[in-house]
Amino acid sequence: MDRIIKKGILCGLSLLLLVSINSFANFNLPSGTIIYEAEDFVEHTVGKIKEDTSCSGGKYISWPKENNYLHILRFPAPEKKDIKYAIWIRHKGCSICLKDHEAKEITWIWYRDPVWKWNKFGDFSFSQLGESFVIMTSPHFGEGALEGGIDCVIVSPSLAFTPEGIYTKQSTSEQEKEEEVLKKNNIIKLEIDFSAKKGKISPYLASANINGITQHLIDNKDWDKMMQEFFKDGLLRAQVVMFNKPDGDGNWWNFKEIDRFIKTARERWGVKKILIGPSLKIPGWDYKSKITENQILKSKEALQQLVRRYGSPGNVSVEYWEAANEWWGGYWEKNPKEFVQVYTYLCKAIKEINPDLKVGGPVDAWPTLGRIEALLKSFPELDFISWHFYPTGSAGPNEGVFTDLARLQEKMETGTSYRDNVLSRASQLASNVIACQKISEKILGKKIPVIVSEYHLNYHAWDPVDPMMCSPFAGVWNALALTYLCQSDCFSGMIHDVKTAVYGLFGPADGLSVHFRVIPAPSKEDENKIYIRPIGHIHHFFIKHIAGKERVSVSKKGASSNFEVIAATDGNERSIVMVNYSSAPKEVRIKMSDYLPKFTYEFNFPVKYLHCTSDNISKGEGLFFNTDGEGVIMMQPYSVMCLYF
Repeated sequence: MDRIIKKGILCGLSLLLLVSINSFANFNLPSGTIIYEAEDFVEHTVGKIKEDTSCSGGKYISWPKENNYLHILRFPAPEKKDIKYAIWIRHKGCSICLKDHEAKEITWIWYRDPVWKWNKFGDFSFSQLGESFVIMTSPHFGEGALEGGIDCVIVSPSLAFTPEGIYTKQSTSEQEKEEEVLKKNNIIKLEIDFSAKKGKISPYLASANINGITQHLIDNKDWDKMMQEFFKDGLLRAQVVMFNKPDGDGNWWNFKEIDRFIKTARERWGVKKILIGPSLKIPGWDYKSKITENQILKSKEALQQLVRRYGSPGNVSVEYWEAANEWWGGYWEKNPKEFVQVYTYLCKAIKEINPDLKVGGPVDAWPTLGRIEALLKSFPELDFISWHFYPTGSAGPNEGVFTDLARLQEKMETGTSYRDNVLSRASQLASNVIACQKISEKILGKKIPVIVSEYHLNYHAWDPVDPMMCSPFAGVWNALALTYLCQSDCFSGMIHDVKTAVYGLFGPADGLSVHFRVIPAPSKEDENKIYIRPIGHIHHFFIKHIAGKERVSVSKKGASSNFEVIAATDGNERSIVMVNYSSAPKEVRIKMSDYLPKFTYEFNFPVKYLHCTSDNISKGEGLFFNTDGEGVIMMQPYSVMCLYF
């Protein structure tokens, strides 16, 4: 255990500084005013921290002249979101834009002079702006401006307040002094109250998408045991493919294989709920011309043929349905209203067969909130919102992805920018789920479930193949993704998919892991044994120790940027997941309520753990806390620690 929970060398890092400040040299800020130092909230890698004694905190963010609009900074919203705040910024060099948490444009400041100046965006309520706000820079610089610069942003509940000069903190409270010490030493203090419940976590939080149902019907008892271990009483999505033309019996679907899959899922794996995601086609359509009434009627007939077989009243074997899979793009993108009309038509076609079936959509390849809003208005009977999430686009050299086996070690050592990019983008899972909930509440008067019916670390991971897909780093990413989904009360996150190939959680063969020397090639007697990838171990932890339990209160102090934590309990077992997704180690000091360690006095420690870094994964048990529920854990860069006791 010492090699896992060990002292690291703490290195200096500029971290999140969000403090209510009331007393500054020469100037006073109104009570409740917040000053955000720009250097602590950099969103874009082009932003560079520079020192300048004429700036607040002695530093500012600089960026060069570029021919692009840049989302340079992102700031969190204040806790009180329903009051109006005046938002001021001290900047120079080029025009800047205020955007909401979805990066939608709010207003511009056109000041471009090369000297520092305070300018006001306006007065805003954060119930309007959302969970955060973004500063975007313009490529149009002022005369004589060699760079753009932002010193700090002030958010004040005093709408009459006008800032001036620079704000240098002169005196601090004891609490602020403690925060400064914690940040300086990269220390996080966590207080976990297992009696303070925050709501039940969905029992289907960590589920999976099955792409290629035939490939998952494996004649292997160990495979069946593993599917049962992961998905008994769970939810699975089955992608089913429509034929280009009906077979000799007039069937548009391979009912023999779908029947076999559903029977296997129910009887051998113990799956409780199934969602069908049909790869529905529109027969005779060239994907360019306007769809004819006869073409969409054939599509409806094919879909209803599927629904009658598996969703007829009194004989429902599939309760959850999507109408189509990732239709967006091409023709639909140019005709968004027609997309909503057609998808609504198909949703109604499902409900015609059985109004009790749960129907969702629009199954975007990326959540587009405008289209979701339009669908909810067009089809208010929608039972859940579903979309897909792959954060990195096509893997390529700019992402630090190498296909050459000899350069795998180089990637593992130099892939910092790649890691930072995909880990930071995972937060969009939470913001998009929350945005969907708010849209449904606004339009329908209630929050409806959100299902991320496909997600994974990468998209087009095979072009070129990304070794991170099978490395322990994927486990760290999945822990962060599932933590965000848990925090946002997502109904289900369906990882893509189960059997190991490029994607996958586990399988009797894993050529990718063998190729990249993550695991050795199996011997002949071991070739049918099931190997679980690191991402699968993390998924299993969330299924067994987080999903279906009560989420509890966790407070953070100190160096908590790029660090997420959730804790849960079912009244008996307690679980904690901590993810350090920064490039620096962090010392985590934990204080829990009512901790009662369970000893057997047979050299069995009371706390079991699953620990994953970017290059290794391990399980075990340890004495993490004293009898007062206090403990210190060293978190390595890009790592996750999962505890249960």
